[in-house]
Amino acid sequence: MLHDTESTSSNRVVNFTVARDQYVRPKTGWFSDRSVCYLAAGRPVITQETGFSTFLPTGEGLFAFQNMDDVLKAVDAIETDYSAIAPPPVKSLLNIFPQRKSSAA
Repeated sequence: MLHDTESTSSNRVVNFTVARDQYVRPKTGWFSDRSVCYLAAGRPVITQETGFSTFLPTGEGLFAFQNMDDVLKAVDAIETDYSAIAPPPVKSLLNIFPQRKSSAA
């Protein structure tokens, strides 16, 4: 079972997000702050494609979907080998969101 609706987010195995149409159609690149928290905790995320995959790597811990087939493939990958798919806590977040150095001294 991927998630228990009665549990808190810290007990859930995966985050699943459906984005608002206002973010999906124009490909705004919107990405949920809750999804960032799940990735930081080392939990996989399946989220509707809003254009974010242009900037963020997907397929290992972070799955973008556009249709039900994409969702089923992501669920299958996670259920097949959760430990290989779940991103390592915080380290994966730094890989996905690399720190930028300020040019101001």
